[in-house]
Amino acid sequence: REIPILNFIQHMRHAAEWSIQSDYLGRKAIRLCVSQEVADAVKAAGSRGPTVVIPNGVDLPIVEADVSGGRPVDLFIAGLKQPVLAARAAQQLAAPGRSIEVLTEHVPREEFLDSMRRARVTLFLPNEEEGFYLPALEGMALGTIVVCPDCVGNRSFSLPGVNAFRPAFRFDDMVQDAETALTLQKPAAEALRRGAAETARNHTLAVERDKFHQVLADLDALWESS
Repeated sequence: REIPILNFIQHMRHAAEWSIQSDYLGRKAIRLCVSQEVADAVKAAGSRGPTVVIPNGVDLPIVEADVSGGRPVDLFIAGLKQPVLAARAAQQLAAPGRSIEVLTEHVPREEFLDSMRRARVTLFLPNEEEGFYLPALEGMALGTIVVCPDCVGNRSFSLPGVNAFRPAFRFDDMVQDAETALTLQKPAAEALRRGAAETARNHTLAVERDKFHQVLADLDALWESS
């Protein structure tokens, strides 16, 4: 009897021909993907075996109330992965009386989360391709208005006009959306925050755990179906 194999896949590169990981897609496994975008990519690359999507969850208390008046920072730029773009964006978005904080170095996670808690708007600068990009979801839970460019893996949860801004991965587009977010009227800003809080409620660790437990409960059937 074969022993079921679980293959946890967190990034788009698993489907890229140049990656070491793609060499294993022809081996039978139950592939657990962090987003539908990753699942679609590995299936298109010819993965053998069933593919299950288990989106990432957050372990943060969700900010429900309007706390924008208590946020001392207008714009936080999360630029660890794109420090040059972060510096350019900060320069471009500078304005009289506007407070901007830029992060381009590793800091403890709680410090990073606190920066989002303190900011009205957060501009995230991920890699051009991400498997999910959890920081944007964390920002939604923490009540900052999220501006995060399209990095593939965030398409299923980062919804323009519903819970976030998701510009194309072009510098001018990212800066333009950040400026729009900074000048939103209160009703529009609060509508985005409500949508973001709802998204975060649907992406908790409990939901993630339940989906994984369901895979374990169906393990034999999943394995035998492939």
